[in-house]
Amino acid sequence: MKYVLTRQAEEDLIQIYLYGLSRFGVSQAEKYHNSFEKAFKRIAKNPEMFPKAFHIRKRYQYCVHVSHTIFFTVENSIRIVRIIGKQKFP
Repeated sequence: MKYVLTRQAEEDLIQIYLYGLSRFGVSQAEKYHNSFEKAFKRIAKNPEMFPKAFHIRKRYQYCVHVSHTIFFTVENSIRIVRIIGKQKFP
């Protein structure tokens, strides 16, 4: 299955990258940024393996990825909705 990112998820990725760049440098920021693509592909390959997040919003599922939680829905493709840091998501 293919995946797409919402505009907000794209903005989340940019903010994550910029934070990593300022905090950890170019190499680490790029490494972490690239790791999201692998996570998105893992979600797209087998979305059923990830828990539901109906307590957040109907149809949402999530994947914990290092220090972030990726929220997505399964429609005709995987729709990556948001990428939230642990500090923002209890």
